[in-house]
Amino acid sequence: MSAAVAPTTAEQFSPERGARAARIARGAMVVILVGAALRLAAYFTVRSLWLDEAMLANNIVGRTFVALLGPLGENQSAPWLFLFGERAVTIAVGPNELALRLLPLVAGIMLPWVVWLTATKLADRETGLIAASFAALSPLLLYYSNEVKPYSTDALVSAALVFATLRVLENDEDRRRWHVLVFGGAVALLASFPAAFVLPACWGALLTTPNVRRRPRARGMLSLAAIVWVLMLALPYVFVIRRAASDAFLTTYFSDRFFVPWRAGALTALWGLWYDVCVEAFLGHDALASIPNAVSVVLSATILAVCSVGLWETWRRRGAACALLMIGPVAIALVASTLRVYPLTARLWTYTAPLWAMLAAAGLRSIATRVRRDVSLSMSLAATAGLLSAACVDAGVGLTDPHFRRAHMRPLIRLLEEEQRSTGDAIYVMPRAAPQWLFYTTAWGTSPAPIPLDSASRWIEQRTCAPRGPQHATACQMLGAYSSVMYTEAGGFAGTADSSWADREMLRLRAASAPCGWVVMHMAYAGEPVALARAVAAHGGYVQNAIEGVFTLPPLASRAERMQPSRDPATRAFRICFDRPRTLGESSTR
Repeated sequence: MSAAVAPTTAEQFSPERGARAARIARGAMVVILVGAALRLAAYFTVRSLWLDEAMLANNIVGRTFVALLGPLGENQSAPWLFLFGERAVTIAVGPNELALRLLPLVAGIMLPWVVWLTATKLADRETGLIAASFAALSPLLLYYSNEVKPYSTDALVSAALVFATLRVLENDEDRRRWHVLVFGGAVALLASFPAAFVLPACWGALLTTPNVRRRPRARGMLSLAAIVWVLMLALPYVFVIRRAASDAFLTTYFSDRFFVPWRAGALTALWGLWYDVCVEAFLGHDALASIPNAVSVVLSATILAVCSVGLWETWRRRGAACALLMIGPVAIALVASTLRVYPLTARLWTYTAPLWAMLAAAGLRSIATRVRRDVSLSMSLAATAGLLSAACVDAGVGLTDPHFRRAHMRPLIRLLEEEQRSTGDAIYVMPRAAPQWLFYTTAWGTSPAPIPLDSASRWIEQRTCAPRGPQHATACQMLGAYSSVMYTEAGGFAGTADSSWADREMLRLRAASAPCGWVVMHMAYAGEPVALARAVAAHGGYVQNAIEGVFTLPPLASRAERMQPSRDPATRAFRICFDRPRTLGESSTR
């Protein structure tokens, strides 16, 4: 069965049905515009780049197009077309937050519209309206529409591929629809890593359709699709994905985030993934922060049940092909996780959010229709509004205080730069603050950093601390060394900061201080601040001043205006003074 049963001609063109369809279409337009407005509001807050964004952004603005083809520094990886698009925008507009977040923003604005089209083709307009509402207000999709990461484009590509496949299922004799799917899929593999999970599901959905198997032309196009997609996937796999999967840091970081079906706790791991994706995609962490955890567990289980009903309804109305199209990308990604290629981390599963939105919409419509057919749309919309209430609260929190969700380090960096110009104090930048510091202190247009494969942040120290005579012993911006503490995605911190690391780093700062220097901490590992404090005392230093939290300028404020603190407990800066400053030559540990 390749398509839903079409209504009769009289039903299609009845005035009542036409008016109802127009009202639903207007409702969908309102939902899409609301989603766009929320994304634009977040975009124009111009939030600072946080750690992960800055690590990728430094690669984008510091490399040529050709260099972006190779392995990226800072343990980063991203699809080539995403990187090329980002690089092109920053060249045209400038290396700033608005330019870097433009592509994710455009993808985020387009996504509810594509979900509306896809769900309408999958089921009906009512289901499309509900699915578009979920996509427009999803906290997960709202957030990643304003982040320098490819997760927003992943979601758009996922929905677009499902839509293209549904068009072929609707009319598998139309060669143009096949061409759009085949060559669009090839482009998708260069634009989105998760396209490698979506396209096999699209191919399998077509293969399970009797019409496709019977027609020689359709079978030929299906074979062409397999050849083109496999060849196109080979390029990013060999040069990017394979290396990322074997990266020592990433394999350690995600070591406890892979699906191992034969181990105890496999079902718990699956539930943990669903819970994270569900809370972020439908509810929002900030909206649930003040309610008992049991409530969010019940809500997550309820939404899973609704999505299961939606999957069954899709199978019943559209056959196994469309059901496979919806759930196949999830199953294939779980196989990849079993092979230790794809971790069970919510942000990497953002591409599934449009699929869950459509399944939840189909489930709500099915339940409401069975309860009372004559008011099923009203009941469906009421249930949708209930589920979206938490997402609306979460969006409201983001609008009223847009900076607290991630570190807003740019104003603090500007303040410390001004302090250094007036005092000559050295600045010791701990490793997890280094990517942001590099981005905001580099004149990318005139002095781009030479980005090596291991660490873009080494340019911080090379350009300010190179020994060029006694007159350059101050105003050094030093790159901190990593401590012995390890961190994994699920397990958290492991180990403690050793005293030798802290002593060595304080000797470096003391050697460059005259007589004071700043220490900038961001997301410090457990025990690191304590170890550094002990080392400061041991080497005759003391904290003369401290900046706790992020500093933000009021709108249109001049640089001379005092900054006011905002929430960011992860970021701190301390001015440390020593009784007797050393010269650079006294340090034996550099």
